[in-house]
Amino acid sequence: MNRALIVKELRESAPLAALTAVGAAWVLANLWGVPITPWDSRQATELPFVNDNSLYGALGVLGGGFAALLALKQSAWEEMKGTFRYLLYRPIERRRVVLTKMAVGVAAVMALMGAFILLHAAWAAAPGHHPSPFFWSMTVPAWHIWLVLPLVYLGAMLTGLRPGRWYGSRLLPAAAAGALAFVLGAQPWWWVALAGSAIASLFFAACILHVARVRDF
Repeated sequence: MNRALIVKELRESAPLAALTAVGAAWVLANLWGVPITPWDSRQATELPFVNDNSLYGALGVLGGGFAALLALKQSAWEEMKGTFRYLLYRPIERRRVVLTKMAVGVAAVMALMGAFILLHAAWAAAPGHHPSPFFWSMTVPAWHIWLVLPLVYLGAMLTGLRPGRWYGSRLLPAAAAGALAFVLGAQPWWWVALAGSAIASLFFAACILHVARVRDF
């Protein structure tokens, strides 16, 4: 049953992941100076990862957007369709259903956006692509953003599961998680981003499990 649930979550997440991957490919083409149309004449980024607002903006929009939309799809959308209620009343522990959903969702977000950063770093590290030196330590700010993506996902998941009005308090977890992720991703110390994201993510995960346990679906 657990394996079937993992396959189901991966299958239903694939369209959104594919759309995000297309957006990531378009961003990389711009960063690498690869013409998308015959009349394009782009130049590659001079200093990859150094004050690279295009990269960091894309990580925030693509990664945060994918995390939030995927979490809402796995929770509020499935509840509206009746799928969530069906899963919770199958012969499997409710806690395991929710944990499996969260594990698949976080893994999908981290894998896709991690590949995005690594592809750009591999391009920057290869000789002949840009006229500036490259050190892998230059990628640290990008990994800061990557580290806080689970927080965005879990905040949106809690919003999707909580009862309440959408234009009221229901959006508070997603808003709080997004604000905290922005602060943690922008500060200069990777260990602060890691510790802050881990602690906040555990808190949101505990809240999600509590809501899933006590709410009458």
